[in-house]
Amino acid sequence: MDRLLTEDVDEDEKESIAKKMIKLVNLYYWALDGHKIKVDRELRVEKYPHFMEKKGFESYHSISILGRIFDETEKAILQRSEDDKQIQITMLPFFTEVEAAPECISLWEYNYEEYLSKSRGLFDLDKEEKNEEFEKLYQSYKYLLYDAEEFEETSRDLSQVYMEACAIYRIVYERARSTKSISKCRFVWVVAGAALCHLYATKYAAQRGEKTVLCPLSVTRQLY
Repeated sequence: MDRLLTEDVDEDEKESIAKKMIKLVNLYYWALDGHKIKVDRELRVEKYPHFMEKKGFESYHSISILGRIFDETEKAILQRSEDDKQIQITMLPFFTEVEAAPECISLWEYNYEEYLSKSRGLFDLDKEEKNEEFEKLYQSYKYLLYDAEEFEETSRDLSQVYMEACAIYRIVYERARSTKSISKCRFVWVVAGAALCHLYATKYAAQRGEKTVLCPLSVTRQLY
């Protein structure tokens, strides 16, 4: 099929490919009907287009529309990777100065490694299912942190929540810095973002002798 989509292939080759495809389709339906079939060597593919990434098989660089789309996508991914490497990932002192107990650090190092392991299996899913499964995964770790679905609903001691949130922050950001991958920071902000923002606001206000006020975002918008 790839050769049929390649502009420079002459008509004789395209006609030959079309005939082979018709034979293969017929064999396919024969097999579905339960017949024993044999695929002639001339019908077998010896090389695959590079975008199929068939490991263990010979390949050729396809210049069909599919091959060109694949190449452009690879360039975009490479460029994004290069851009990510140029981004400096730094940590906020407000979060790094919070001391965490060794058992807390060990717990969230284990949880984060577990998350990374589980998340790898989700990337092969289609977009909608992948998003749903990631949401469930994030929610499970939020519950571990808050003992509730959200920070606002937690009944845990806030100092303990803040300590764990800051431990998660350091673990995740250190990994992101070592791998130069800013996308890895997502975990901490989805899971512990609410606690970190609340802690930041509290400490920021305390430094200035001010008080913090919790206010719905909709109310804040009405002030401006």
